[in-house]
Amino acid sequence: MKLLYHWSVSRLTVGICAALLFAVFGLVGYSILLDYRETRDQAYRDTQNLAKLMSEHALQTMAATDQALLGILNQLDTARLNDPAYRPFVHRILRERLPLQPNIYAFYIVDAAGRLRHSSTAEQVDGIDFSDRNVFHRLRDMPGTAMAIGTTAVGRIDHAKNRWIISMGRRLEDPKGRFAGALIAVMALGTFQNTYDLIRLGTHGTIGLLRTDGRLIAGTPFNPELFAFDFSRLPVFSELLPKSPAGTFETPAAVDGLRRFAAYQKVPGRNLVVFVGLAERDVFAHWRQESIQLAVLAAIMMAVAIGLSALAFRIVRGWQRDSKRNEERLAAMAAAAEQGRQDIEAIFRTMSDAFYTLDDAFRFTYLNPRAERILGSGGELIGRMLWDAFPDARDTVAWTELHTVMTQRRPREFEVFYPPFEAWFEVRAFPHKAGLAVYFRDVTKRHEMEEQLRQAQKMDAIGQLTGGIAHDFNNLLTVILGNTDLLASRLDGSEPLARVAVLARDAAEKAAELTQRLLAFARRQTLDPGVIDVNQTLLALQPLLQHSLGAQITINLDCGEKLWPALVDPGQFETAILNLAINARDAMPQGGRLDIETGQLTMSEAAARQIREMQPGDYVTVTVSDTGTGMPREVAARVFEPFFTTKELGKGSGLGLPMVYGFVKQSGGHVQLQSEPGIGTTVTLYLPRARAEAPAADAAAAPAAHPSPAPRGSERILLVEDDEMVRRHTVALLSGLGYVVTAVAMAAEGLDAFARQSFDLVVSDIILPGGMNGREMALHMLQDKPSQKILHISGYAENGILDDREGVHLLWKPFRNHDLAAKLREILDGDAAVRPAVTDRDTDR
Repeated sequence: MKLLYHWSVSRLTVGICAALLFAVFGLVGYSILLDYRETRDQAYRDTQNLAKLMSEHALQTMAATDQALLGILNQLDTARLNDPAYRPFVHRILRERLPLQPNIYAFYIVDAAGRLRHSSTAEQVDGIDFSDRNVFHRLRDMPGTAMAIGTTAVGRIDHAKNRWIISMGRRLEDPKGRFAGALIAVMALGTFQNTYDLIRLGTHGTIGLLRTDGRLIAGTPFNPELFAFDFSRLPVFSELLPKSPAGTFETPAAVDGLRRFAAYQKVPGRNLVVFVGLAERDVFAHWRQESIQLAVLAAIMMAVAIGLSALAFRIVRGWQRDSKRNEERLAAMAAAAEQGRQDIEAIFRTMSDAFYTLDDAFRFTYLNPRAERILGSGGELIGRMLWDAFPDARDTVAWTELHTVMTQRRPREFEVFYPPFEAWFEVRAFPHKAGLAVYFRDVTKRHEMEEQLRQAQKMDAIGQLTGGIAHDFNNLLTVILGNTDLLASRLDGSEPLARVAVLARDAAEKAAELTQRLLAFARRQTLDPGVIDVNQTLLALQPLLQHSLGAQITINLDCGEKLWPALVDPGQFETAILNLAINARDAMPQGGRLDIETGQLTMSEAAARQIREMQPGDYVTVTVSDTGTGMPREVAARVFEPFFTTKELGKGSGLGLPMVYGFVKQSGGHVQLQSEPGIGTTVTLYLPRARAEAPAADAAAAPAAHPSPAPRGSERILLVEDDEMVRRHTVALLSGLGYVVTAVAMAAEGLDAFARQSFDLVVSDIILPGGMNGREMALHMLQDKPSQKILHISGYAENGILDDREGVHLLWKPFRNHDLAAKLREILDGDAAVRPAVTDRDTDR
């Protein structure tokens, strides 16, 4: 009987060891397989998301260019394009469009033979031959109204010379519908290339924008040889694209032979398709490393199991030799078995995913440490039903999916948003005999990054639109204000017509304020930054804030000690604080408290990476908090969009917070907003710290009353202004004041006039067409004549902030007649020459 007992124990020991070995290798293999599938599936999801985003980017870019081409065609009489007398008008239409399209080098019009007839860069052209360009062939041979996209090539003339370009155009037809020529826009390849290069795709990742005929338009990594490669021979063009506008595939690349996980997305309404590929070796690099680690762990476990087996046999043999030691041997075996169980459980603890198991009644039976960190202590959850522990999950997709796995006994993968955690989870659920095994991971950051990218693209598109509109409005308002000033000055104040003129002038001034807010949001307003003491500025502003908010609201100003100086425009900073205070007042109709707190912080590179568009460095912070009604999340996400308001009709323009956003971002800072319904709203401004070399801000001076009459003069003035109405108005105004005026429309014409004769003063717009702006023209003039006096006039700044270290004279549109007259005498009666506003950023244009 004793021998039979020992033999039974031996069989049990061997069976336990074999089960341990099987469990270890089974779990390791299963975990490696799951990670492989997840890594592969994540690669496909990433490529699909990127392909969709890049398709939206291409659609917006092409739509903007097509809209510009249609706008030009709507203004032209195609029947007169060969008329020499019509050439100046066509040239003006083309060059006026150019500043509103920053990615376009030039607009051209060619005749039916491909010879250049009109250009946005010069009024007189020499008939350069475009007939060899692919875009010309497509427009000539493809009747229709759609915009054609040519192949990528190297530019040959003007600013595109020796640069990679993409040509797009629309067909011109005579009254009989025959091909009469083409309107062509030449776009910088960097419009797409720079965006693609910013996206991290691993060492061998690729992005390509191709025409549906297989010709590459742009891609990363940049390889000029691929622009001549015919990709239409690939199966994706012949098999996948005809069946579906979007999809995924895995295939060796035709160019370098590397296997990639790839996705394609057709651009809606355009003969374009976007391809995104992630190299297999990059995708599985991390997976291979983790698999090796698991294999090493499995080897260790196998060695442990073999050692346990040897130990078990020795114990059994020892029982046969010495029965007194049997109990000790059994205890050792139990300890070894427990150690094996703990080692197996360690595998679950080291998994990168959170993991838990449920029985057939959805009760928790096991949670690994990662799951406990997310869901709560296993001691509290083991034995509880999932839907009782997390009742809000009943209203999510998790309820349906997990019940499907339980009833159909098939694995499921899904994503779910759980409101109490404010988090997105990626879930994989598998059935087993006792219930369910569930793996999940937090993917909230990925969702947030995708949403931030879409929001940034939307805000940038709105900013470009509003900036262009404001630029045109400033030119119109300059003429309106000037003529209403002139009309009001010539009418008797007692006449009804004089009151009408004053009313029109006041309305134009209100429109100018609205335009300035549009420019502020678009980050195109002209700032005059200086060093300010934020604490002193807020203390000086506090009486005005209290008067604006009323006695029912208490203002609490908490000024940080030894605060760094900030580098911002003082007037715009005060306006921003006043806007925030007024918004807070409207959110507290029954009264409340407004807290304004100042401080400072140093933003490290690691911290800055967590906040989109935030740069590392030193910042002065201004936090404005109210105890008002607060906003829900969906409203707070849109408060910086122009014209978005929750106020009643007529009680808000929707430009207050967008102005604050644009001013702070343009100043090199950042804005954050947090709001909770029923609690209040907190807005934090991050203002750049001023350095020792920055200029101190001038104290704001009260506007002086206009003396009458306006000061006059007789000096010679050169006026450079591209807008025809503003130019005619300014010439009439200066001539009426007694000055001798020479007026031109472009910087090149201004330099020619300056070379022919001497001028006492040069008055120039800053933004000019033709490849040279007003500042660059002024630099050329000062090289020839350092004592030349120069006045810049503009209502729109490409880079926004102007550097006045050399004493710049500036007058911003829209200006009043008397303002211009006084500014002229201020400069002409002074001794020192005035230099133009030039910053390092201007050299990039």
